[in-house]
Formats: sequence, C-alpha cells, structure tokens
Amino acid sequence: PSKIVFKRVSGWDWVISLKSFDDEYKEEVNGVLWSISILCAFASIFLAGILWVFIRRALKPLQQISYGLSQLGQGNLAFAFATNKDENSRNEVDLLQNDTIRMRDNLIQLINKVLMSSQELLASTQAISNANLDLKDSANNSKDTSIQVASAITQISASIEEVAQSATEVS
Repeated sequence: PSKIVFKRVSGWDWVISLKSFDDEYKEEVNGVLWSISILCAFASIFLAGILWVFIRRALKPLQQISYGLSQLGQGNLAFAFATNKDENSRNEVDLLQNDTIRMRDNLIQLINKVLMSSQELLASTQAISNANLDLKDSANNSKDTSIQVASAITQISASIEEVAQSATEVS
C-alpha cells in the first residue's frame, strides 16, 4: 500500500504529486511511537512516585490524629500531639486535630467536674451519716433519761402509796 498526495500550484498550472509507500514512513512512525510509549511509561512511573510521596505526606497528620483518638479511646487523656496547629487554619486536617485536642480538654474538664461532684456527694453523705449517728446517740440518751424519769416516777408513786398507807394506819 502507498499514499499519493496531489497539490495544484496556482499560477503555474502545475500539479505536484507525492507518492510514498507505507514501509517508508511506518518504520519512522513506529520508532517514534516506541520512544513516546517508553517516555510515557517512565513519566507515569515517576508521577506515580511523586503522587505517592505527596499522598503519604498529606495523610501523615491523619495517622497522628487516628493514633491520638485511639489513645483517647483507651483512656489516655495525657496524650498530646507533636505539633500544635494554627487555630485559624483553613486546612481540614489541622481543624480536625484542633477539634481532637479540644475534645480531649473538654473530656478532662468533664471528668474533673464529675470527680468534684462525687467528692461533694461523698462529703454530704458523710455529713448525713454523722448527723444520723448524732441523732441515734441523742435518741439513746433520751431513752436512758426517759427510763430514769419513769423509774423516779415509779419510786415517787411507791413512796406516795407508803405515805398514804401510813396515813391510813395513823388515822
């Protein structure tokens, strides 16, 4: 197979033709195609490597945040990130890290409030228990006093009966 190209030359009344065979340009085109294919393969490997490095660098803060959340989940409230991010950052990863830090701080405050409340409750319970013991002691003292008064009344009653009998015998 071959290709023929015709071109009319204006003003001269000529027709120029060019005939080429496929074998003449296929070899050149195939060489260029192979060169371009190899160049594209190396370029894609190079770009994939660069992309891999950038993705690893971009995801490294997410790994730190994941580790931090894991530590918080295990109860380690003393965990701190290696670097603090700018509060005014518009980077979502920085905002996520700042929110994680804020969550940890709020958890610490909540636990401290619960601790203080439980200590106040314990103090109130001890005060109630002490008041209950005082009330019990007071009730026991009242009981003892009541027994003594009853005994005294019984003795007075017995004395009055003796006086009444003595008075009856005398009269």
